[in-house]
Amino acid sequence: VEEATTSHLWMIGVVLMLIGCASSATGLLFMKQSSVMGEGKKTLCRRWRWITGFVLLVVNAIWIDIIAFSITPMALIAPFAGMTIVFTLLISATGCVTKREVPSRWEAAYVRAIPGGRDLSGILLVLLGVTLVSVFGPHGDGSPEALHFSF
Repeated sequence: VEEATTSHLWMIGVVLMLIGCASSATGLLFMKQSSVMGEGKKTLCRRWRWITGFVLLVVNAIWIDIIAFSITPMALIAPFAGMTIVFTLLISATGCVTKREVPSRWEAAYVRAIPGGRDLSGILLVLLGVTLVSVFGPHGDGSPEALHFSF
């Protein structure tokens, strides 16, 4: 029973890593939005966007990543860090965290607000690499040491 549980821990680790990447991306975008909105002039306790972003980054780094790294082989989970870039691009393109502005004629020619060809190509390459590593990478050796957490 324990061997079957530890053999599927890598899937839980991958899901946790994806949640962690989304948390990091959202946190970075909140911190960026704080800067754009001019919250730097306010006292720290009044910068709610920056605090929200910081909390998302700290929660990610302290809890989600530690658990994911402890139950998943490093060779399998390391490429998932590239998913932070994908999540950042997708979240920023939707305008959920940062204000989505209508670009001027000059900006539309040089700066795309919506992911275009190069962005989508990059996303596809990252997704392809992560998928290949997930399918063909190590999935754990079945050792139960990863289950022994002491809180």
